[in-house]
Amino acid sequence: MDPGTIILSNEANEKGPMLVNTLAAFLSASNVPLDEQKLGGEAAHRGEEPRIDILAALSLLQGEALKISERNSLSQEQAAQAAALATGFVVKECAPQIGAETGFNVAVFGFIEGSKTVPPDIAAVPRVQNMAKPWYKFW
Repeated sequence: MDPGTIILSNEANEKGPMLVNTLAAFLSASNVPLDEQKLGGEAAHRGEEPRIDILAALSLLQGEALKISERNSLSQEQAAQAAALATGFVVKECAPQIGAETGFNVAVFGFIEGSKTVPPDIAAVPRVQNMAKPWYKFW
């Protein structure tokens, strides 16, 4: 096994729970209740399978996320915490449609899978051109 993978896994095991705790604390502070019976890693608790795998998602997001964290002088750990807070906001906003527990489970699964995946090389990731304008952009 590559030594980088072992280091990544150890760091993920140490710092990954911080992301879950940040998400849970945000939801608690936002008065979003979670039914503990519906929490867990089982596929039935996560809803439909994602339409994009973790490497594809990282390829699309990591470059811009790193630019944002650099522009705001955030360490990688601070950027991860900020992303966990942003994820909490998304879970809160989507809770009425999909259930807070489903959102929480998807987020936690993504944190775990993402923190244990070696990200693609930023220089090797092709820029996606001609993407449809996101629904949240009005201009």
